[in-house]
Amino acid sequence: MTEPCVEGIIERESIAKAKERRQNAIRSELFRRKLVEHHDYRMFAPATAKKKIAEPVAAPKEPDICFSAEYKELWFAPLSEEPEPPMIDDVKRAVCSFYKITNLQLTSNRRHQSTTRPRQIAMYLARNLTGKSYPEIAKRLGRADHSTALNAIRRIEKLCHTDWMIAHDVAHLERGLVR
Repeated sequence: MTEPCVEGIIERESIAKAKERRQNAIRSELFRRKLVEHHDYRMFAPATAKKKIAEPVAAPKEPDICFSAEYKELWFAPLSEEPEPPMIDDVKRAVCSFYKITNLQLTSNRRHQSTTRPRQIAMYLARNLTGKSYPEIAKRLGRADHSTALNAIRRIEKLCHTDWMIAHDVAHLERGLVR
């Protein structure tokens, strides 16, 4: 049995690499064409971007490949959007459920700690998660003035640093609302 010469092995390896490079070039060209067909680039870049991407390139010699459904789903799906922030009603519902109080109790004029603390937490979460204004948060939670919401939010921020139970409750509610 004769040993194959070293030059023959190197030549076969270089031929295999050349074939692989050609196949990758064909795949990337096909991918680029499919991408140009499936996406409107005006959303992402100026109008010239599509022209630059769609410039004619030497057509591949091999026939067009039909992509599988999983491939299309992976590559041609629109960009994932961030989930919408929760509404104030979602925050109220979550707080009422967590503290086992009714919406009426949450928005009432009672000043007992069993209702004021959940109300303050609801205001804190509404401000941090929805980004609504202080007057709107106060109005939606049954308060007359924006300064009530401002005070509640500042109080919960301070309590989160000193009271671990409140910090835990706020984190738990926040985690449930962000999903």
